[in-house]
Amino acid sequence: MKTNKFMFILLFISFYGFSQVRYYDYKGRVIRKIEANSAQSAKQSAVSTGYAYGMTNVTTLLEKSSKTILHPYDVNYNFINYADYQGMCNYYLAPYKRNECNNKLNYIKEAHLKILSLLQLSNTGSINQGIKEQILEKYTSVTNKLFMELEQLKNQVDKETYYRQFLLKLTN
Repeated sequence: MKTNKFMFILLFISFYGFSQVRYYDYKGRVIRKIEANSAQSAKQSAVSTGYAYGMTNVTTLLEKSSKTILHPYDVNYNFINYADYQGMCNYYLAPYKRNECNNKLNYIKEAHLKILSLLQLSNTGSINQGIKEQILEKYTSVTNKLFMELEQLKNQVDKETYYRQFLLKLTN
């Protein structure tokens, strides 16, 4: 019987540590539940925010890749050789026609050089590729118009000299 009492005491002491009544912290449990829910919602919002940021990042990268720098324009492209047109106004005999021709020629030359100087400005910012193409297209269009004006002026001078030479042949 002594051994039974001893075993009973031993069992009672060993189970005493495991069989204690738990302490329930109801306020803490509610706070922990709220914390878990808010952590879960923060995790979900972080994932959705990361996805949204990733989508805007792709758009930003596409926009940045479409940007370019407007380098100083190549002068040899759309180059007008004014040496070919320099002495054409001297064929006019009347001084007012000669002055008018010289004024037109100088105006066209200055207009072309002014537009070319605007394209030679070095800029440090970047612009869209499409805008750069539009600028170069406008420059080409204006240069073509100036070239057509020069050719029209040259044709007028050629007609004048042809008529003068024709009249001189008739009188000889």
